[in-house]
Amino acid sequence: MKQIKVIGAGGIGTLLLDRLCQFLNYYIPQPTQTNGDEESTVQDNRFVVTIVDGDTFEQRNRERQEFTSLGNKAEIKARDLIRKYENIEINAIPQYLNAGNIDDIIQEDDIILSCVDNHDTRRLISHRTSVLENVTLISGGNGYDSGDVLTNVRRNGINLTAAITQYHQEIEEGDGQHPESLGCEALHAVEPQLIFANWGAAWLMACRFYKICILEEIDNICESDFDTRTAVAVAKRFPATP
Repeated sequence: MKQIKVIGAGGIGTLLLDRLCQFLNYYIPQPTQTNGDEESTVQDNRFVVTIVDGDTFEQRNRERQEFTSLGNKAEIKARDLIRKYENIEINAIPQYLNAGNIDDIIQEDDIILSCVDNHDTRRLISHRTSVLENVTLISGGNGYDSGDVLTNVRRNGINLTAAITQYHQEIEEGDGQHPESLGCEALHAVEPQLIFANWGAAWLMACRFYKICILEEIDNICESDFDTRTAVAVAKRFPATP
């Protein structure tokens, strides 16, 4: 079974999860021809989706996030999705990703969909994936009305697309915004967000997931930028660095 870890169930994560699980629930993989065998076979393409988030949903989030009740985001979203989609396994880890639990959560052959809102967590994820042999990392983020999606694919210990820190030094430096390092007042400070920008990041992440993880077509696109004002998305192609 293929393991998908969705890190963050906020504005981007909730939009991505609903469409991702809807697709996976009804996805029927195409038969593949085996070498030296006339019969076509279907590989095990079942998926397990695990939602990781230590945050709590509150009424003030309702303009951009859809939950059926108040409480931990990962647990509520997993429960809601399980009710709708019975063909995939959906789990919740009601914790923030941190240095103490990341090795247990992100493992070999995982598909990581990072929907977090801070560079400290992105750096943690990048450092963890950099020591794995095979992993796919798709990381989305946005400002008020624009954003980007970064893609890092590693196979047999080699970066086939650039690490998300390679062209973004601000991720490597961090921003001191990991949720567990913030005080209560800072943690609950509301930054202006536009649901259409969240939607843009979620859509681009879904596109990258479909091409790389479903069609298994790996390209050299490590970054895609979008702007809601112009309705334009631009793919940037950079050489990978081992």
